[in-house]
Amino acid sequence: MPLDQAPRGERNPSQQIDEYLRYSELRWGILTDGRIWRLYDRDSSKNNVYYAVDLKELLENDDPNALERFFYFYAFFRQTAFAPDGWLDRTRIGSRDFAQNLSETLEDQVYDALELIAQGFLDYRRNTLQPTPDTLRGLYEQSLVLLYRLLFILYAESCDILPLSDNASYRQTRSLHALKSAIAQVGGRDMDVN
Repeated sequence: MPLDQAPRGERNPSQQIDEYLRYSELRWGILTDGRIWRLYDRDSSKNNVYYAVDLKELLENDDPNALERFFYFYAFFRQTAFAPDGWLDRTRIGSRDFAQNLSETLEDQVYDALELIAQGFLDYRRNTLQPTPDTLRGLYEQSLVLLYRLLFILYAESCDILPLSDNASYRQTRSLHALKSAIAQVGGRDMDVN
């Protein structure tokens, strides 16, 4: 039976692991059916966030990186990884610190991008904008809308929600990837557009 399903009226296994982790006050839990192995952190189990490995696929796959992927499985699920202040705890702390630093960096970059967008609108002569308080407030709001839309499109392209990898026409003519390439060529700069 799949790990996210249960007979009618019963809790499914992923709900049970969340409950076990909360009541036992253990940091880590493993849920497996023998093929699928899931590692849960107590703090993320209620959101049903886990690290999962399909062990059968890993072992039967002819992927040249299969051995490396198996070592990841071993690193996460071996007994010594669960020791207090062991590998899993250090990895969790390192991941949290990395995410915090990344978040701060992205926040700074978003503010820089917002400033550049607004300044670009202000500097473009055809806009004939005067820097009055009302104009600047409207400019800020519209720059924020444009920035959010750009971020959404970048996210959608990176997750293949928009057909960047499957549709050559989109990728070469309408994507932000194509726009970035065109800007790099016009600017005469050798930019990495990947």
